[in-house]
Amino acid sequence: VAMGRWFHWAFESLGHSVFSVGYYSHGKIPWGDFYFPNHKFPPNLEIPYDGNIELATVLKSAKNKGFVPDLILQAGDVTWLEGPSPVPNFIIATDPHAVDYTPRLQYADHFFTMQKHYLPNNSFVPYAYDQYIHKNLKGQHFKYDAVMCGLQYDHRLELVNRLKENGVRVFNALGVIYEQYVKTYNEGKIALVYPSKED
Repeated sequence: VAMGRWFHWAFESLGHSVFSVGYYSHGKIPWGDFYFPNHKFPPNLEIPYDGNIELATVLKSAKNKGFVPDLILQAGDVTWLEGPSPVPNFIIATDPHAVDYTPRLQYADHFFTMQKHYLPNNSFVPYAYDQYIHKNLKGQHFKYDAVMCGLQYDHRLELVNRLKENGVRVFNALGVIYEQYVKTYNEGKIALVYPSKED
């Protein structure tokens, strides 16, 4: 689930026209060898691409499709748009605990980080929520004492196993997203978080 999707939806909900370009993973998660063929969501990308691409190429293609942007917002992790921009070019570091964003700084008009510990001299923008997705579900019954969805790091698995050994009902998985993600978290008494590093 690309972070860019959330920004796309957020700007659309505010009444802006959004033109998305980016990499489509086809269900492959770049962190580790994980693949979820059931999660091949059709991308809302006007221009899909693999790897990095020149920003000028994207702007030319967008103009040919009748779209001229007022600003560029890059919310990617493993790929990005390269080169100078004729309009403000904002870059959001979505995963600075795992990705080196230094090569992107040259042409950034403003740089944001989603993790305060990393890149502290830049503006902070927190991970947020989508009012249509993240919500309390009425009438939901608790099936678990705790729920943790995310990458299966060793220290997370160790914690989950210890909790289960002590009789705690824990749901722990990767690949639970969107409405199913919200439903699952609503089935737990506690939303369990265990960072990978300082994220």
